[in-house]
Amino acid sequence: MARVVAGGGRAPAARRGLTRLARLARLAGDFPTALQAAATLGWEGRHHRVTGDLWWVHGDMTRAAAAYRNARTDAEDHGVAGEAATAQAQLAFVTAFTDPGQADDELEPAHQLLAGLHRARPPSPPASPP
Repeated sequence: MARVVAGGGRAPAARRGLTRLARLARLAGDFPTALQAAATLGWEGRHHRVTGDLWWVHGDMTRAAAAYRNARTDAEDHGVAGEAATAQAQLAFVTAFTDPGQADDELEPAHQLLAGLHRARPPSPPASPP
């Protein structure tokens, strides 16, 4: 998968596979592999958010907050509103643990980002002829 991501081709599918690898490694308790896999995802693979998720479950809220902040910035820079909203909401949640007084200040941008989104079901593929 890593070679496909690096060389192009089916990179989006391979990137999703690497995201799953990072999560499976985390579930298996292999934090170094999970962190290494997350680092290879790039912004398209949401590497900062995946890294934030890894730091979160390992109790390092400061690193998780930094990763979510970077994830939000990446998403905003690339015009991915849903990802920016998700990252900001996760940042607000982590901040409730690291600096409860600041958490409300992080919630307001999350509300603003989420308010502009509409979750719609993706269109179904066309039916194949009988």
